[in-house]
Amino acid sequence: MLFDGESTYHGFQTQLKKTMNHGLQGQASYTYGNCKDTSSAPVTGDTYTNSIAVPLLLSKSYRIGACDFDVRHIFVGTFIWDLPGPKSGISSYVLGGWELGTILTATSGSPFTVTFGGGGDPLNTGYNGDFSMDYAQLVAGCDATPGVKSDSTGHLLAFNPACFTAAPAVPGGVLVGNSGRNRFYGPGLKTVDFSAFKNFRFRERLKLQFRSEFFNVFNHPSFAAPNFLNDANNSFDQPNAGQISSTSTKPRQIQLGLKLVW
Repeated sequence: MLFDGESTYHGFQTQLKKTMNHGLQGQASYTYGNCKDTSSAPVTGDTYTNSIAVPLLLSKSYRIGACDFDVRHIFVGTFIWDLPGPKSGISSYVLGGWELGTILTATSGSPFTVTFGGGGDPLNTGYNGDFSMDYAQLVAGCDATPGVKSDSTGHLLAFNPACFTAAPAVPGGVLVGNSGRNRFYGPGLKTVDFSAFKNFRFRERLKLQFRSEFFNVFNHPSFAAPNFLNDANNSFDQPNAGQISSTSTKPRQIQLGLKLVW
């Protein structure tokens, strides 16, 4: 057994809170992170969906890359507004006690690896699986990740398969492709959640709250990059190379509820 895993992380975190007039308050948080390692997952057991078992266990320089969970930019903004309204009387049951809230989340994408030889053994390791996959060879001057684009069949692509080829063969074996581990990043995430609450206060300690919550209120699709474990679309020489087949967020969801506080 070989124990030589290494990782390094550098980050920056900042947060701004502000309580304003008329019941309005907000908070904005931003995190920048840069994580590199030689592997983020075990050979077996729990792994990230973009994890691959490294092709050359004894060559550490070829294993170094972005961590599977390396999301460089994360921004979260939250706002809560207690709407002004009557505090007592019959009108307070209709016009008073309203509260609005929203959460805005925006992140950059997660990394993925473009491979070669899915289901084959291009490195002649004697294994047939992710151990034997080679990194793809990046074609010089080609824009491999121009953003989410559609191919001729209408499928969304996270990378351009035409920008990759197999590493050239050498006497006695093959070269490892130069595209490297976790070099490319998938689409980012953008979502907005919204809530509207109505509070009915009967006594000092007795309150009934009606809650309406809208997750991903604009129904914005945040596409997930091709992942090795579920899609196996990372190998450029496969028919479904680069295809995006899932999203990183769910469609719009609406939740209604009543909450009694005493």
